[in-house]
Amino acid sequence: MSSVASYTFTAKVSDLGLLVRLERITRRLRQAELAVLGGVRSQDVSNLERGVYVHPLARRRILAVLGIQGDRGAG
Repeated sequence: MSSVASYTFTAKVSDLGLLVRLERITRRLRQAELAVLGGVRSQDVSNLERGVYVHPLARRRILAVLGIQGDRGAG
């Protein structure tokens, strides 16, 4: 099943985290699977979903895998 996501998102980190979590679940991915696809640590995915600081490069990689663009101001 393929999900087509194209979001532009500028909001609080906690809102971004919720969006990431919902999109990950929609795609039936575990945090570890998303991390592998993005080349980041599972902890980065978990932190992003919980609204905890994630290095901007890791954040961009996670968002790119999910098709979410425009994370300016989140961080």
